Order: sequence, then structure tokens, then C-alpha cells
Amino acid sequence: PEAAVLMKRNPFDAIWTDPPYNLALTSVKGTVHNDTFASDAEFEGFLKACFAPAVEALPRGHYVFTCGHHGSYNATRAALEGLGLELKNQLIWVKPPLYALQQTSSKSHEVIWVFQKPGATRHLNADAGETREEHDELLIPHEHLEKKSKGDLLEYVQALTASMDIQRAPREHDKHANHPTVKPCSLISQHLRRTTHPGDRVCDLFGGSGSTALTCFRLGRKSLTFELDPSYIDVTLTRLYEHHQVDFMNQHGELWSDRWLPVRDERLNGEENDDVVVPD
Repeated sequence: PEAAVLMKRNPFDAIWTDPPYNLALTSVKGTVHNDTFASDAEFEGFLKACFAPAVEALPRGHYVFTCGHHGSYNATRAALEGLGLELKNQLIWVKPPLYALQQTSSKSHEVIWVFQKPGATRHLNADAGETREEHDELLIPHEHLEKKSKGDLLEYVQALTASMDIQRAPREHDKHANHPTVKPCSLISQHLRRTTHPGDRVCDLFGGSGSTALTCFRLGRKSLTFELDPSYIDVTLTRLYEHHQVDFMNQHGELWSDRWLPVRDERLNGEENDDVVVPD
């Protein structure tokens, strides 16, 4: 209910989000809440409940980008089409070679589904201003291909043959992005540049490490971000402050920088180990 109220008070023009994949993901960088469901039907119900107020608030003709795993396709499509959205495209993010090889428990690519709310036409930006420098090289070096299984090689070839739908973006090299499934800002930027305009607001229902919020700031868009885990809220605020000196004030009138800077200074001075956390 509170989220629905915020959405009505802060109209937005697109949704870009990375929900749980129902994979029970664990990582040295943390876990993901609501990532284990007993059945696809239960997972579908969760997605539908989360997306419902956002889809209702989204203007007709506008777009929804949602990341996923091939195993979450049926539940994701059923949930969002059940809310009245139309599936328009399936994009493939081919991860940088070294990044993919390091992630032994994940695929070398992830999927981004593009939905649209019917009832109106939303004109795309013909020139999104993308440059080759924003993308990582798609081709995997020969020595890395030799280490891949036949199944992974087949997936790679299939991705190459669908080159029109391939999304290229380098790994996010950010020591503050402490999250198991960080999405590169350059990946998000490709989509928001084509479907939104400066000054538009973008909603992220599963904020995670805050990549959508960072991308919005860099593109001159506004951000409406939701995140359940307080530790990942800290990650988002830290990244915004460290990269762009964007500060925030909570309901008690306390500035984020007043909490974060002493912790950062302790880390830099070696007075504390990696277990230091920002106080509540």
C-alpha cells in the first residue's frame, strides 16, 4: 500500500528492474530476498503482486524492462501479461568473457524482457547517442572458448546468431557495488536512452545495488527506487555519494554522508577490517 501511494505521488515514465529469479542465489557478496519459492505458480504470484501497482501507475504505451533467467521466463511472462502488458522483445545480455568465466554458478548471459503497456504509442528515440566505447567486445577469445562446455558453446553460438538482440555492456568495476547480481549502468543506459527523455522518472521495484538510480542520475532522469534489504539501500546511497556526491536526508533529518564518511575513513586508515558496517 505504501509503495502504491508513492507511485501515485511520483508519476514515472518507464520501469527498469531486476527482480529475484527464484534461483536461491547465494554469493560472497550477499543473498537476494524472496529468491526461493516452492513452485512457479507461487513465484508468479509474487511477481504479479510486486508489479501490479507499478503497472497500474505506468502510462499507456510506456515500457517495462525486467531482467531474468531462462528458467524464470514462464512465471515472468504469465505474471506481467496477466497484468495487461504485452511482451515486445527478448534481449540477451552477453556478459564479458572473464566475468562469465568467473561466475561458475551462472550462465554466460542473462535475459532482459521488454514489455509495453498497450493503449497508446510511445515514440522511441532514434538517436540514443550510444558509442562503441560503452560496450565490451562481444567475441570471446579462443583460449577462453576452449574451457567452455559444449552446452555453453552452443548457447554462445545461438546468442551470436541473434546478434540484433544482443546487448553488450562491460562489467561494473565498482568496489562499492556490493551485490551478487550487479547490472552495468551502461546496459541500463542503452534502454533508457531509447525509451525515456531527460526529466522523465524511472521506477525500479528491486533496487539492489542501485544501478538504475545511478544511470538515471547520469542521464538526467529522475529515479523512484524501492529496496527491501537495508544493506543494499546502504550500497545504493554509498555509490551515489562516492561517484556523484549526491547526499540524502532521512526522516530524522540525518545526512547519509554523516553516517558513511566516518566508516569510509576507518576503512581507508586500516583501523577496521572488512566487517565494518554503517551503523543504523
